[in-house]
Amino acid sequence: MRIQEENRKPSEMKLDELPEAPAFKDNFTRGFLQSAEPIREGYYPFLSESESFTMDFPEEMKVEYRSHFASSDNERETIEIRNVEKNRNVHVHFFMQYYRSMGTAEDSMRMMSASADKDLNFKKIETTYENQYLDVAEFQYDENNHTILAIVWNEAGQQIQISLMARCLDSEEMDRCEPLTKEDREKTMEQFKSIELILPEND
Repeated sequence: MRIQEENRKPSEMKLDELPEAPAFKDNFTRGFLQSAEPIREGYYPFLSESESFTMDFPEEMKVEYRSHFASSDNERETIEIRNVEKNRNVHVHFFMQYYRSMGTAEDSMRMMSASADKDLNFKKIETTYENQYLDVAEFQYDENNHTILAIVWNEAGQQIQISLMARCLDSEEMDRCEPLTKEDREKTMEQFKSIELILPEND
C-alpha cells in the first residue's frame, strides 16, 4: 500500500499534498504532471496527452485548457503554455505543435520563417537524446517583444514545432522592461533540451 501511495500521480493526490506552485493549483495542468517530486529545482516531469513526448515542466506555468487539442489517433497534439505569476510585468506563452509524421525539418524551418515574415537563421542546439535534434531561431519585433522558434525532431518523422513569445506588459516600468532576460533565455533553452520524443510502440 505504501508503494502505491508513493507512486501516485499529482492528479490522484489532494491539493494539500502537492507543492505550493501554480502548475499544481491548475486542475488541467495537474493531469499532465507525472510526479509531485521535482525532476530538478522548479521543474516537474510532464507527459503529453498523446504520450508522444516528455519534458521538464516549469512550476510557475500552466497548460491552457481552451486551446489544447489531441487527435484521437495521437497523430497530432497542440499545447499552449503560459506563465501565471501575477507579480511579473512580462507575459510569456508558447505553443507546441506535435506531429507524428511530418516533412523534413528544413521544410518546417522555411515554413516558420515565412510565417514570421523573416529570413531566420536556425541554429542546432546539442541535446542528450540519441537520434533527436533541436534547431532554434530567435528575433525581436521590437524592444518589448521577443520570439523564439524551435523544432524538435527525429529521423522517424516525429516533430514538435514551438513558438515562444515574451512581451512586456503595459506598465509604468515599460521603458525598463526586458522581455526575455539572459537567465530566462537559458531556462527556456534547458526546457527545450529536456523534451524527449517517444517512438510509437509499432516503430
